[in-house]
Amino acid sequence: MNQPKPSDAFADIQSEYKAHDRPKFSDFVLQGEPPLSAEQQSVYDTVMEGHNVFITGSAGTGKSLLLKYIQAGLEEKRLKYEVTASTGMAAVQVGGRTIHSWAGIKTGDQGLEAMIRKVLTSETANRWQFIDVLVIDEISMVKFPSG
Repeated sequence: MNQPKPSDAFADIQSEYKAHDRPKFSDFVLQGEPPLSAEQQSVYDTVMEGHNVFITGSAGTGKSLLLKYIQAGLEEKRLKYEVTASTGMAAVQVGGRTIHSWAGIKTGDQGLEAMIRKVLTSETANRWQFIDVLVIDEISMVKFPSG
């Protein structure tokens, strides 16, 4: 009896996986969430058009809600995105990871030249080349090295 080659079995699994609709981010995160305000919708539309934005506001103004909608929109557009934050605690709150971890620079205290060298020569270089959208939460907490 002919056994399927491992590559054939993998192809079958892939096609079966594609045949089933994966739940979208919006299917489980946005359920029960309020709609965006006009101002939030304007920011959302700007992001979906491919523009950079800086979102700021006091606590409780809907920044996290807006981020959820943006993530859902990016997934619907099938864009590669990563959500990062300046600290581990902030990263956990937004469901991401630290910017330092994503960037491949560890703690970020090696000096600018060393960090650039590390990024250009590491496996993380592909992250920089193939990402469509990078979200950095709490950017004001990121310190830039001198020299």
